[in-house]
Amino acid sequence: MPIAMFVKSDMGVLKLDVTSMALLAMWEIHYIHRGIIYTYNAPRIAPHSLFVVISALVFNLANGYLNGRGIGPLSSYDANYLTSPRFLIGASIFFIGMAINILSDYSVFAQRRLADAKKHKDGVKDISSLPPQEKYVIPRDGLFELVSCPAYFGEIVEWIGWAVAANCNAGWAFAFFTFANLAPRGVAAHKWYKDTFKKAYPKGRKAVLPFLW
Repeated sequence: MPIAMFVKSDMGVLKLDVTSMALLAMWEIHYIHRGIIYTYNAPRIAPHSLFVVISALVFNLANGYLNGRGIGPLSSYDANYLTSPRFLIGASIFFIGMAINILSDYSVFAQRRLADAKKHKDGVKDISSLPPQEKYVIPRDGLFELVSCPAYFGEIVEWIGWAVAANCNAGWAFAFFTFANLAPRGVAAHKWYKDTFKKAYPKGRKAVLPFLW
């Protein structure tokens, strides 16, 4: 994204305004956390196929380029846009979504570590060999009482907020594709929880959107 932002169509170097830099900072905060901090702190991450990795790489390169152009060379933010209601509301939604996303992830991490420690204390040496209903736990507390995948809900909210703040077509396209990607995954995860834990799983929980879906 930074390269796409700074290079103009005539290959000159673009001097960005403070709004574009603020939007870039919000973008980078998310991806630094997701790519480095989250990965470091996750107790265990399921392996992904090479196809999934390559697909994610291609999507993120294209998405970063389009949004970089959208808030860089193709933008027309005036000097007061950073303090406009639209930007402030969008940025607030973005950071609320980010907080939901991060807090939900770390809540799951803490609950997994606590459950794993108890299993080790009970003499279980290889947790990976346990059946799913014993290997995993039903997440509790916070938005987990409302939806199975609050981290997905938070990320959807996050990028809707960024799209509001950025006010560009690429931002709205990214928000749409974020929902189109995460919502079905959330529904699949919700079904897995119900199939795995059966009657023990809370009946009132939705998949991704609190009270709705």
